[in-house]
Parts: sequence; structure tokens; C-alpha cells
Amino acid sequence: MNTPNESRSTVRRRRHWGSVPPALAAIALSVALAAWVLAAGSSEPSETSAAPAKAASQPAASSLPLAGNARALMLAKRSRDFLVGLAATPGGPVDLLAFPGFASVPADGLTAKANGRPVAVSSCGERCFRVSAAPMTGIPILLSLRFRRTRAPSITLRFRLPARLPPDGTALLTKADRRMGALRSVQLDEWLTSGFSGVRTRYAMQAPDRMRFRTSQGQATIIIGRRRWDREGTRWVKSRFPVPGVRAPSYVWAGARNARLLGTTRLAGVPVRVLATFSDASIPAWFRIFVAADKRVVEAEMLTESHFMYHRFSGLNKPIRIEPPA
Repeated sequence: MNTPNESRSTVRRRRHWGSVPPALAAIALSVALAAWVLAAGSSEPSETSAAPAKAASQPAASSLPLAGNARALMLAKRSRDFLVGLAATPGGPVDLLAFPGFASVPADGLTAKANGRPVAVSSCGERCFRVSAAPMTGIPILLSLRFRRTRAPSITLRFRLPARLPPDGTALLTKADRRMGALRSVQLDEWLTSGFSGVRTRYAMQAPDRMRFRTSQGQATIIIGRRRWDREGTRWVKSRFPVPGVRAPSYVWAGARNARLLGTTRLAGVPVRVLATFSDASIPAWFRIFVAADKRVVEAEMLTESHFMYHRFSGLNKPIRIEPPA
């Protein structure tokens, strides 16, 4: 469905994202909405809102040299549309990938302090900064990062790096994947924002190949296998979904690695363990996954360029019916 504010280029981007491999079907739907959000909803000046939309349609080719290290701790933080992804290994160094949103960060635009003391910064690639800190060697480190941006105020982000490398979380992630993948049905509420604007979406998934969603902006879609229906006004428009069709349930963290156990917390009174993990299968993306004692995922967070997504899961194995529209 085309909203009144959608341009033809936005519609083309949405269709492009819809053609990604079906194993990433859930990501495709969310990224499609991201392009819509970025193009239609920003309350920022026009010169600042155009750049994030371009970023979403043309993901950065930047990479983190340490991302392939199995002992790397992968963390990310954002301030509005500004995102910094971090990869740190015991004893150092610390690599940072900066996604500055509508602004830019010059090559010498980062100053860093570790526990209040200045540390050297060098380049490790496009938009990649290497900080000469020595984390996870017995002493916690507060890493303070000040980024100087062009045409925008400077931004300071702080990362607390633990005294030791957190325990490997691969086994817990595998069990959570198995638990969530075996569900017959699941619902999730999504908050998706570009940093300036956002949209809420309610998804329902029914195994093995059925999904529907409705956004707070009024978009409604049903997908069954390779058939798709989009609500346009008072009628449903049928189209084909890419081969081999949707797979349900599926989740945005599929294929993530570098899982580390950050600790425990409570969400809505439920004790959960917090997993940090990472994927660069298509674009660099950092995840936090909150896993309950029965291995179900309660919430999940994904941070990537101009695309910040938060999921809350409910209705696990509750009866639902996803049928073609009448």
C-alpha cells in the first residue's frame, strides 16, 4: 500500500527489500517499513531527513576488522540517528564503526578517553576508528567517545567495558533459537525508528508459512507462502512473494554470532539473561536478546544504520488464524 507521503522511489526501495532471501523475510518486512519511516515521517528539516533515507536504501560497505574474532565483544549505542558499533577484544584494541546519520564525522573527528585518560585513536577503515585501549584485563573501563560532526553538534557516547570477557553465550542463543523456531504461532510488537520518526507494527506469525502485520500508519499485509495481499483503501491487492515464499516463524537475529552473556535483569517482572550478538551477513547489525529461564525470547533489539528496531514477543503457541482476505 502506498501512503499519501510515499514517493515512487520509496515504493521502489520497499519492493527491493522485499526481494531478499526468504530466510530473512522478517528482516525484509521491517526494513521495508524503515524506508517508509525515513522518507515519510521525519520532523527534521528537509536537508537532514533526506540523507538517512539514502543510507537505508544504500547500506554502508564499512566493516569492523575485529568482527571476525570469536573473542570479540560486540556492543552498540545510539543517540537519535547517530549509531556507534563497537568490537573489543581482551587486551585491546577496540574498533568502532560510526554511522553519523544525516551528518558526517571527519577522519580526525574522534577523541577518546579510557577511565578519564586520553587514549590514541587511528583509522581501521571507512568510518572505522581504532582506540588504543586495553579492556577486559581485570579492570572495568569506562570508554568515553566524543565525535565531532560536520553540520551538527558533537556527540558523546560512553561504553562500560567489563573487567573480563563475558561468558560465551552461543549455547544459550542456540537453545533460544530452537525454542522460538519450534513455535506454531507467535505475535510480536515492533517499534521501528530512524532516530527522528517511527512506526509501531503488530505482527502475527503462524507456522510454517503465514504472516500478517498492521502498522500504526495503517498499512496492512497478509503473506501466505508465495502469496501476498496488501490493503489499499477498502480492497485487498494480491501479488506474488519471492521464491520460495515466507518462512514462519523467523526472527531478525537469524545467523547472528559472537554471542556473549552480559548479565541478568528483569522485564515486566520476568527474570531474563541478556545476550549481546552481532551479524554482518548483509549490513553490520548489533543485537541484544533477552532470554527467559524457559529459553523463550521476551524482547530483542537490533541496531544498524538508520534502522533501530525493538521487538516484544507474546502469544507463544496461542491459537491464531491467518487466512487470505475475504
